[in-house]
Amino acid sequence: MPYKYDLYFDKTNKVWFQYKRNTATNRREKIILGKGKSKTNDRDSYILALEKWKELTFVPDTPHRRKLVLDPNRTKMETKDKIQGMIDRFLLDKRRLVKSRDITAGTYQNICVVMGQYENWLGPKRLLPNSAADLMNSMRFKGWHTHLKGRVAKEELTQSSAHNRWIYVKQFYHYCWLNESLKELPRAYADKSLNFHERGKGGRRVSSGLTKKVSTEDLSTILDFCMNPEGYLRREQVGFNVGAWLIVSLNCGWTIKEIANLQRKHLVSYDGTDDFTHIRKGREKTKVMGEFKLWESTKRIIRHFSKDKHNVDDLLFLSPRKQLPLTVYTVQDGERAQATATRHDRSYPVWRRLFNKAGCPTVHWKHMRSTAATGIDSACKNITLTSMFLAHTPRTIAETNYLANRHEYQAELDGFVENLDLSLGIRDKVNQFVDHYLPQEDDNADQR
Repeated sequence: MPYKYDLYFDKTNKVWFQYKRNTATNRREKIILGKGKSKTNDRDSYILALEKWKELTFVPDTPHRRKLVLDPNRTKMETKDKIQGMIDRFLLDKRRLVKSRDITAGTYQNICVVMGQYENWLGPKRLLPNSAADLMNSMRFKGWHTHLKGRVAKEELTQSSAHNRWIYVKQFYHYCWLNESLKELPRAYADKSLNFHERGKGGRRVSSGLTKKVSTEDLSTILDFCMNPEGYLRREQVGFNVGAWLIVSLNCGWTIKEIANLQRKHLVSYDGTDDFTHIRKGREKTKVMGEFKLWESTKRIIRHFSKDKHNVDDLLFLSPRKQLPLTVYTVQDGERAQATATRHDRSYPVWRRLFNKAGCPTVHWKHMRSTAATGIDSACKNITLTSMFLAHTPRTIAETNYLANRHEYQAELDGFVENLDLSLGIRDKVNQFVDHYLPQEDDNADQR
C-alpha cells in the first residue's frame, strides 16, 4: 500500500470514501466508493475504490478546445449574434442528445472536433469583427465544401471523413435557422450537387465499397490464440473473456457496445423450462427489439458468467482484471471548455492487443457484426430476416404495422441463427474453445 492515500477509510462502517463539492449548494458531499476490510491490509478494495473515484472525476481534454485558434482562456459563451456563441449553443444542444442517448458520446466528440476545425478554417480575422449573419452565407458555405474537396484530392481525407465534416456543418446551419439565429438558410444549402457521394453511370449514387468481413481462417486463428495466450494474457484470463465476447458477438450480430450492456433480465426462455434459450434485447442505436436464438456453446458461456449475478440489472460481462463495466459514458455540464461528453471503452485495449498478437491486426470488432449478418443473409436469402437479425428500424409501413405473422418470421430466423456457426465454418472451433475453458462436468454442476 502507498504511504499516502488518495481516499479516506471509515473504520466504523468499513468503507472507502472521498469528498466532492456540490456546485449547487457549495457544500462537501461524502461519496461512498466501496467496502474494505482494512485500510492497510486490503489493497484490492483500495484499487477498486480508487478506480471508481477516478471514473467519477474523469475530465478529458475537450477536442473542441484543442482545435481552436481563438483565445484558449475564453470559457464563457459568446453573444448570440457571434458565430462562436452559436457554435457553443449548438454543442450544448448536442450534449443534451448525449444525455438522452439519442447520440453517442463518440459522435459528440467528433462534432466538437469538426466545429473546432470550422472555426479554425474561418480564422480569427473574420470571426472577431463580423457577426454570424455576415459569415453564414452561400459563399462561405460552398467554400467549406471546396476546402474539404481539396483535402480529399490531396488524400488527406477519405470521402467518408469529408462527408461527416460536411454533414455536421450543415446541421449547424440548420440548427441556427431553426432557433432564429439565422434569418434564412444560404441558397447553396439546397444544392444537392454539394456532397461527397460517389456517382456511377447516369449520376446514380454507388456504394463506396463492400463492408469488411472476417474470414473463417482469421476467426479460427483468434480462437486458437485465445486458448493458448501468451504472457500476461494467461494471468488475467484475457483469452477466455475475449473468446467469450467473440462467440456472443457472432451469435447475436453485436458490437462490443451491446455486449457491455447485456444484463440478466435480457435472458428469456420460450420452451417452458427454467433454462434460457434466447436473448431479448433492444439495440441501443435504433431502439428496436431483437430476439436471438442462442447456440449451446453460447448458453454455456452465459451460464458461466451469470452464475454469480443474482440481480436482474447486473451486467454479465465485465473487464477481465478489475471487474468493471466495459463501457462508461461520462457527461459533464459546464461552460465552453469544461463541458464534456465521453465514452470510455475498457474493452478496446484488451481485444486489440490480443488480435495483434494473434496475427490479425486488420480485424476490428465491428467486423463481427457484418460477418454474422452476411452469414444469415447468404443462408436465408431474405432481407426481412436479415433486418430482424440486425435489429434495423423498419423502413416501410408494411414492416411497421402490417407484418402480422412476425412470430413466424422469428421462428424461421431462429433456425438460421441456430446454424449460423456452421454457416461460418467455426462450429467445431467454438465447441473446442468452450470445452477448453468450461469442461462439460463443471458446466452441468453450474446448471444444477
